[in-house]
Amino acid sequence: MGIKTIEIHGANAHKVFSKTRVGCRGIVIKDSLMLISHEVNTDYYLIPGGGLEEDETAEECCAREICEETGYIVQPVSCFLTINEILRRV
Repeated sequence: MGIKTIEIHGANAHKVFSKTRVGCRGIVIKDSLMLISHEVNTDYYLIPGGGLEEDETAEECCAREICEETGYIVQPVSCFLTINEILRRV
């Protein structure tokens, strides 16, 4: 199975976008439970993750973001989806 790529056009998206960002999120499962984070500002529940930083691999980004958002230290085992978040600069 290859890596799939999808695009997400954010709520502030416009026909002409000025910024793209590669987002890394991780599905963490332990004892048949999945780790979900709560985004307080939006009241959304999501799998933890965030934007790729300069000179960072997708695996490093995923592990860093999960640790920052949840406090859990993880070791990614595979990458199966790339998400390109398309945002408008405000």
